[in-house]
Amino acid sequence: MKQTNADDKRYPRQGLANAIRWIFLHWWLLPLVCLLLAIIFYLVDVLLYSQPFAFFIRYWWLIILCLIVGAGLLFLAYRRAEAHEIRKYRVLQQRRQRELEEYEQRQRQRELEEYEQRQRQELELQLPPPGFTLQHTLSGHAGTVFGVAWSPDGRLLTSASRDTTIRLWDAQTAQLLLTLSGHTGTVFGVAWSPDGRLLASASFDTTIRLWDAQTAQPLHTLSGHADTVWSVAWSPDGRLLASASDDTTIRLWDAQTAELLHTLSGHTDRVNSVVWSPDGRLLTSASDDTTIRLWEAATRREVRRLERHTGRVFCVSFSADGRLLTSKSTDGTVRLWDTHSWEEVTVLNESSSNYLVKGLAFHPQLPILATLGKQDTVIRLWQLDVETLLRHAPDRATAHYTNAKVVLVGDSGVGKSALGLVLTKQAWKATESTHGRFVWTFDEQAVAVENGRKETRETWLWDMAGQPGYRLIHQLHLNEVSVAVVVFDARSETDPFAGVYHWERALRIAQEKQGSGATLLKKLLVAARCDRGGIGVSTTRLEALKRELGFDGYFETSAKEGSGIEQLREAIAEAIDWDMLPKVSSTTPLRSPPSFMRGRNERSLFGARVGRCSSHTCTS
Repeated sequence: MKQTNADDKRYPRQGLANAIRWIFLHWWLLPLVCLLLAIIFYLVDVLLYSQPFAFFIRYWWLIILCLIVGAGLLFLAYRRAEAHEIRKYRVLQQRRQRELEEYEQRQRQRELEEYEQRQRQELELQLPPPGFTLQHTLSGHAGTVFGVAWSPDGRLLTSASRDTTIRLWDAQTAQLLLTLSGHTGTVFGVAWSPDGRLLASASFDTTIRLWDAQTAQPLHTLSGHADTVWSVAWSPDGRLLASASDDTTIRLWDAQTAELLHTLSGHTDRVNSVVWSPDGRLLTSASDDTTIRLWEAATRREVRRLERHTGRVFCVSFSADGRLLTSKSTDGTVRLWDTHSWEEVTVLNESSSNYLVKGLAFHPQLPILATLGKQDTVIRLWQLDVETLLRHAPDRATAHYTNAKVVLVGDSGVGKSALGLVLTKQAWKATESTHGRFVWTFDEQAVAVENGRKETRETWLWDMAGQPGYRLIHQLHLNEVSVAVVVFDARSETDPFAGVYHWERALRIAQEKQGSGATLLKKLLVAARCDRGGIGVSTTRLEALKRELGFDGYFETSAKEGSGIEQLREAIAEAIDWDMLPKVSSTTPLRSPPSFMRGRNERSLFGARVGRCSSHTCTS
């Protein structure tokens, strides 16, 4: 049955109002009704007065007045009903147009997804790179497989799935042996204890569970993460358990007491995977920020960063001998890295479902790699020829570099921006107070490192706005600072150290928030504009301030006259401990702004001037 406009649920209307509107739209009915009434009145006149038209003759003025008023009302009602009809038509047309556009958009999205799926399938059908030989394909889960892990003896393979279960497989026969149930949400990660007696699993239900691998019974539940736990990993000695979460942190737990020991911070997006190196010296993490980060287990600081993937990195795994590190990403690739030089060895094209999957695991003893294929629904086992892989020349050279961040902070109007110009070897000029943030290249040099490789070391100088209304905004960008230059006006008639105390406290809070992953910070106290009559603060007071706030040096400068500038430049360069900063390996020889600019700082607030910076310049 065809739906009428009156019944259209997208344009509802009261029944009485709709009936009146229908009458006015069918205006020709009113003259017809009037004609019928006139005939009735005529008949009444004939019957009552025995003469025709007596009623009309007697009340002609009233009839004419009623006709005029009725005609006017009829005209107004008709125009109003017509306007409603036009408005209704337009509304319905707009809604139909929106529905059509949404339908076309869904069609385009579906076609795009089908095209991408075909592209992934075509890539997966390509021959694997040299050194890869497919052995088995395992299937059986009712949903997407999110993680796989080998038992320590290499006889069993464990998989975690969307169906909330954990399954144990015989790696030789590819037969299902056991199914573990207990989580109330998707199981994203699974890991064996070094002795093979326990299993640890991470789930969407925010918990980490420990299982008896022999009886499949749950033993303990670890709670503490504020959000979904994506991955877990046992240390080689079995004493520590590492977990990665949606809260962008990595947590280290005592495996015996379930006590939280440390929290590692540094990633700018959720951490998807965490794994220990076979010797236990490194902890490696993969994140949605497209980076792979390596942490030194003893000091719990970041020592290296790999930036070759172009999509979210879901999983990392070390080979049994520690010579290879492999990673899987939504960019449709599995990449292998040489852990000696941190060069990329080869790339395996493998389709991905774009779900957060841990579809990657090396055999604990043999050169066998387990990956996920066919949109992450099957497990594929690859026999690797390590020597062939290491001899295989990479398609693109890897650039190695290290970035150091220097911040210039202080109250507004103390001369920071002019000081920043001359520190970066630009000409001095008078600058106006601004709420913006400027970033310049302070220094860049290439140095030789081990194995004949070259590493580029680049120092970035950040000039932070000091207005009280914008301090809180710029304090958000005090992460990963190597050197802080705190500037004050030596001739200030009020308290010259008010800004010094504020920014020292802000730097200290930023260091505490970064936890054990914080960069070693050096602080330099600088008196600016000393050409305006010297220092108005006593030496005794300055020395007391240095001791109280822990400054590593004090300098008196004049940006206009250039006094003290070279000494300050040398002090900044000497204060940077390059060995303590994380090394970055990337495919981009001309580096884009470093991670501390691309992460939270790229989304700058209130028009802060952050952009692609070249030598001595910065563009907004």
